[in-house]
Amino acid sequence: MRIVIENGGYGFDNVGDTAMLQVAVSRLQKIAADAYPQVFTESPERLLSLCPGAVPLGLRGRGLYIQPFNIVGGVNRLVSRQFYPYLIDCEHWLRSRAAGVAMPWMRYRLQRREPDFRLLDQYRADIAQADLVVASGGGYINDSFPRHAEIVLRTLQLAQSLGKPTALLGQGIGPLALGRLRKLAGAVLRHVNLIGLREGLLGPRLLADLGVPESRIVVTGDDAIELAYCERGEQLGRCIGVNLRVSAYSHVGEEHVGKIRATLEKFSKQVTADFMPIPIAYGPKDADLNAIATLLGGQMVIPDELQGVPFPSPPATIKAAGLCRVVVTGSYHAAVFALSQGVPVVGVSASEYYVAKFSGLKKQFGDGVEHVLLNEPDLADNLRIALQKSWDTAASVRPLLLAAAERQIGAGTQFYARVVALGQEAGRN
Repeated sequence: MRIVIENGGYGFDNVGDTAMLQVAVSRLQKIAADAYPQVFTESPERLLSLCPGAVPLGLRGRGLYIQPFNIVGGVNRLVSRQFYPYLIDCEHWLRSRAAGVAMPWMRYRLQRREPDFRLLDQYRADIAQADLVVASGGGYINDSFPRHAEIVLRTLQLAQSLGKPTALLGQGIGPLALGRLRKLAGAVLRHVNLIGLREGLLGPRLLADLGVPESRIVVTGDDAIELAYCERGEQLGRCIGVNLRVSAYSHVGEEHVGKIRATLEKFSKQVTADFMPIPIAYGPKDADLNAIATLLGGQMVIPDELQGVPFPSPPATIKAAGLCRVVVTGSYHAAVFALSQGVPVVGVSASEYYVAKFSGLKKQFGDGVEHVLLNEPDLADNLRIALQKSWDTAASVRPLLLAAAERQIGAGTQFYARVVALGQEAGRN
């Protein structure tokens, strides 16, 4: 059974995304012995290393297929920029509804300047030959990542136009207010066969607003929970885990760092605990380890597995989270890795995007998740109180967190079985 897995193109610079993909591939292969997962990636070597049995798919053909104005050509130079979205939507309509005309025309135009123009056909063939097309876990269908979201949605849209069953795995969807992206999401998601959500707070309401039938929506929890839960230790650690996401989409800036640093330093002395960095993102624009080092300076213990390597494996980062008694984090997956091992979390956020993420985790895990808003005037006091509560109650909430993780792993496994059944039925037909 051929399963195409889309996520925008894995570069493996985010440990959380990598963990979700590993679980997705593993579950699909366990449920269907004949599963043949194919993954869009810019790093085929790392895919083969991290996900044995998965087959890498290149990104170039997909890029040629969906790039703007590869059908209308120079017409875009004759109209005002305000009409560009309409031209782009028209092109996508032609690709999906009139492929017999659109594909030869795109091929003709591209062959004059693009030596790899045949990859255009390869991308469409990869989707046409699939029994099932899925979007693997992530939080990318939202206003913070419009281009990334559109790439994934267009692949799903192509699959639907070819009559292929589609599914979303472990998704965090929204906030989604941008008009054009919201319209595209509604048009595609209404026709997705099954949607697995990693939280039950924002996602179900948003999908209902987009017209997605409730019968197709299942709250499964985050796929990476399974990987972290399996690495849990017998008891709580003694460190204070720290993550800070400084990026355009997190809205965390220098004005927050000083207050967080002072509170953390005072608390660590009070409880006599070392700091443990838990970096998740390693991209050039959102490198967590750099942000954590700026926050803590030299006051942290860095495990050997996290030092001097460009892309640490999920187990190394998960292990770091498991050595903590409490984790303070501005990153979603640092929280997932901790909670899934029974470690309470204090989430800190300044953007609507991260408010939604931590609120969703609170919904899924309940006690053991504290949430502090960085733009509140009493930030220092709120953070201190949340830290103290999490530290003091760590032992009592641990079994509750582990039970929540177990429930979500069970829900996710059952959901994957339903997804695989879609592909198996399509394969028989």
